[in-house]
Amino acid sequence: MNSFQKSVKPKAVEELVDYYFYRRLANFLVPLFVRLRFSPNQVTSLSLITGLLASYLVFYRYFFWGTFVAIMAIIFDCCDGQVARLTGKTSPFGRGMDGLCDSIWISFLWIGLYHSQILQEAGYASIVGPMAIAGLSMVLHCWRFDGIKISYINQAMPHIAEQGVDSEYALQLLKQEIKKLNPFTSFVAFAIFFQSYFFVPKIKKEKKIYLDETSTRNIQNILDPEIRLWSFLGEGSHNTLFLFALCWVGIYPHAMVGMIFFFIIVLNLYWFILEIRWRRVEQKIKVYF
Repeated sequence: MNSFQKSVKPKAVEELVDYYFYRRLANFLVPLFVRLRFSPNQVTSLSLITGLLASYLVFYRYFFWGTFVAIMAIIFDCCDGQVARLTGKTSPFGRGMDGLCDSIWISFLWIGLYHSQILQEAGYASIVGPMAIAGLSMVLHCWRFDGIKISYINQAMPHIAEQGVDSEYALQLLKQEIKKLNPFTSFVAFAIFFQSYFFVPKIKKEKKIYLDETSTRNIQNILDPEIRLWSFLGEGSHNTLFLFALCWVGIYPHAMVGMIFFFIIVLNLYWFILEIRWRRVEQKIKVYF
């Protein structure tokens, strides 16, 4: 049980909806996956397949069942990292594949909703543009939160930081995969490099710095309120809002349209405010490095 507890992400970097809902359900499945000898990438693939099935159901207007299956995909997605930590198979490549597969099935969920024509029949004939912007915003928000989360762990919890989350390592990984002439692994490596270069805050590493416990605690006290605010831009929060509207779209499609513009206007404004706050916070913690 002790090793299981250690495999769970720190509460500080968990979204509230993940911590109190998805993760608790995933905890029942993780021991089963380990017992059945599922690899982390196989669990990721299961999440992808389940998410694509949800998209298929949405396309054919089975909105309730599509929502239910999408929730299962999210729960499976909460399992793969924990399985990796329990089995000692963590890797930057697996982490990148996890994020890429999430983006794929979520994108197909939006596409399935559009081609179901439910919003067009409700009078929103030109909804494709706002849907595309909302879907892109959703992906960018999640990638940026993931980057902020990596930065938080590197600076406030260096004892659990994983190797390979910076752009230099990601570039080396990309070069290695290109040499292997494998288009899939090269694409995953490119996605890892793209995210680490554009979405993970850079940390200057002129020399290795070992912080004492007091300094680490001070950094945590500064960053903890910020990471909690950022968590509302995470994948779990976005998916929950989207799926709540999706579940009712057959009865009240206007709620989905409202959610689309909430993503575009409110959450992008929220993101802008958080970026300003983050830059100020970075100035505060520079004294420790």
